[in-house]
Amino acid sequence: MSTAVALSLPWHAVSWQPMTVARRTSDSDEGQWLEAARGGDGDAFTLIVGRYQAEIFRYCARMLRNESEGEEMAQETFVRAWQNLSGFRGEASLKNWLYKIATNLCLNQISSWRRTQRDEADFDAMTSSANPERDTLGGQQATRVRAAVTKLPPQQRAVVMLKIFEDLKFHEIATAMGLSEGGVKAHFFVAIKNLRKQFDAADAISAAPGEMS
Repeated sequence: MSTAVALSLPWHAVSWQPMTVARRTSDSDEGQWLEAARGGDGDAFTLIVGRYQAEIFRYCARMLRNESEGEEMAQETFVRAWQNLSGFRGEASLKNWLYKIATNLCLNQISSWRRTQRDEADFDAMTSSANPERDTLGGQQATRVRAAVTKLPPQQRAVVMLKIFEDLKFHEIATAMGLSEGGVKAHFFVAIKNLRKQFDAADAISAAPGEMS
């Protein structure tokens, strides 16, 4: 399947929101779409994109701390998926396979930024443009949690986002990241420990008397 065909898919969907038809689909529908897409049916693959584009975009935006970078990486995720459908064996769910592609692309992008030694202030400034929300978190606490998560090392960040924000189970995250389930759990619990340290430090600063003023 050519890149030209892949790039002809409808990336212009408004605000990267799931298509109406995607909200009413079942696993059997997805299986039919997948078989048709493997046969070169771009319309069938478009339905798959419609079902998963919003959550893949949201995940990429959180990982890269930037909405426009996240949109670009989400598009690349689906291009790669389209080009490699023949290699999808169904050993994991299609959703997990898409998360695996997205995770690898995001981690590679972060590594690339580090290799080019992007200025730290420039890198941190990107956090202001990402706006992923989770309905069960709101207000200042949500902002505080998201800000703390973006400061975690990339693999810890990915595990926390997939577990807490995307509701994946540990074995699903392991598949998506190409790690053992034990390795995923280790990253997660170290990440939680690091988040607690961040919160404790921030609370200590805010509670300290203004002796230096």
